[in-house]
Amino acid sequence: PLIKVTSLPLNAIGLLQKKESLENQKIEIEQSFLNLQMEKANIANLELSNFKQAINFLKLEKFSLIFFSPKYYSSTGLLTDVIFNVKTQELQGVKLNAAVISSGGLYGRVTSINKNNISIISIFNLNSRIPVYTKSSNIYGLASGSGFEIYFTYPNDTFANLIDGEEVWTSGENGLIISEIPFGTLKKIDNKYTIIPFVKTRPLVLGIINDKNDK
Repeated sequence: PLIKVTSLPLNAIGLLQKKESLENQKIEIEQSFLNLQMEKANIANLELSNFKQAINFLKLEKFSLIFFSPKYYSSTGLLTDVIFNVKTQELQGVKLNAAVISSGGLYGRVTSINKNNISIISIFNLNSRIPVYTKSSNIYGLASGSGFEIYFTYPNDTFANLIDGEEVWTSGENGLIISEIPFGTLKKIDNKYTIIPFVKTRPLVLGIINDKNDK
């Protein structure tokens, strides 16, 4: 009994020290989280600044662009990089199939507008079919996403004219997406061509071309 009585203050001190340690850890975690958020915001601001500078290079300054920070969603299977629930209040005037771009070029397109939300799919998405053409050989075809790669579908009789490494841009055919947006470069694999996109995956800032019918 004597040992139990004399050990009570020590137990209390130990509990206080443990509580203080936990509180300090909580403060450190919260501060680390705030630092990460600030770093992310700084990176996003820098990316937005670079994006706006790239508009002239992309020759898209004549269009009305709406910039936003996306939240990404990946479904199971091959339907990757779908952006859901972007509030239309932030994106007034957005139209179906409007081009979605990053500082490197085309990222995807708007696929649905439903009341207060819109959905966007990337060029990697299985449902993505973008009319494109090759800059050097001037071959028109489709950039088709597979979930992991992007394949260039083209007329069979033009295979010999394609150039490994040449640039691919949007063609504007079928009125799906405006023409002359940089897309990527051709890469020959066996007897097929894939497209290596200019855009990186999941950029922090994207822009929507507000009116695809602008001139």
